[in-house]
Amino acid sequence: MKRCFALVLLALSLMLLTIACGTEQEAFQLVVCGPYLDEAAVTEYGDTLVPEDSSWEEEQNLSFEVMALSMGSEKLDPMIYSTSVMKLTVMSAAGDIDLWISDLENAASFGRNGAFCDLSQLCTEEELAPYTQRLITFQLTDEEGNLLEEETPPCGIELTSMEQFSDIYGDKPCGVFISSTSFHTETAKEALLSIAAGEAL
Repeated sequence: MKRCFALVLLALSLMLLTIACGTEQEAFQLVVCGPYLDEAAVTEYGDTLVPEDSSWEEEQNLSFEVMALSMGSEKLDPMIYSTSVMKLTVMSAAGDIDLWISDLENAASFGRNGAFCDLSQLCTEEELAPYTQRLITFQLTDEEGNLLEEETPPCGIELTSMEQFSDIYGDKPCGVFISSTSFHTETAKEALLSIAAGEAL
């Protein structure tokens, strides 16, 4: 009898675990990266973007996550920098990044390699109209790193002048980008436009 009761308990536990796993929300990940970041400032911005009383996660059936990554300097911290680039490359390839907020210097190398969506293909002219002067393109380079005349399509929106990012980047140019490997492209587009407008989700 005890054995049967134990088996029933085990079966119920497995059923509950299966149900719990089945209803777990997928992650929607915003990666904030730059040479040297104040992680507390990044966390504070994330809390402002999706405040506790926001219904955004429930409406999207996604769990909002923000990750701060201090990449260091290619010249001053080559080991930290190369490790950070590799980490972002692997995460991007796996579809683990939905949105990027980055200083433009680091974003350029990823943008030139197709890490960001072409906003002109993803957004309507009306949606991009308020940001015409803030659209970001990157000049392409050849195999030796020499700049070419050709540029990438518009792949980001500049955030440099916005107060929300002064504690994170100071006056360093920065922007927001949609990952070309995101599994939640429409949601990422809505989030990008909200971030560019300085609005919470």
